[in-house]
Amino acid sequence: MIVSREHANATTQVIYYFPILFETSIGETHDMALLLGGVNMVVYAIFATVSWFVVEKVGRRKLFLIGSIGQCLSMVLVFGALIPGTEQAAKGAAVGLFVSLTLTLPLRCLHNQC
Repeated sequence: MIVSREHANATTQVIYYFPILFETSIGETHDMALLLGGVNMVVYAIFATVSWFVVEKVGRRKLFLIGSIGQCLSMVLVFGALIPGTEQAAKGAAVGLFVSLTLTLPLRCLHNQC
């Protein structure tokens, strides 16, 4: 169940489309969009390291529930922010993608992929 849920949350797609969101919807230059994609991956690496220590202290069940609810809410934020099609709303979608990616990491550690 955990593996299928992880594939459903589309972590790879979030990583791939993050620079595209910044370039097309927010209006950043190509170089800046790629730089922000790199910042996104640094945040991903930091949360991966933190999650190694948090999994054993908090517990797998709590992390699974917190991660699932948090990712659901962050994807609703992304969905809602992309509807208007404005630059300000797209910035809200970028925040939702950051939050979604950080909540993915503890879920990966639940089945020893981190």
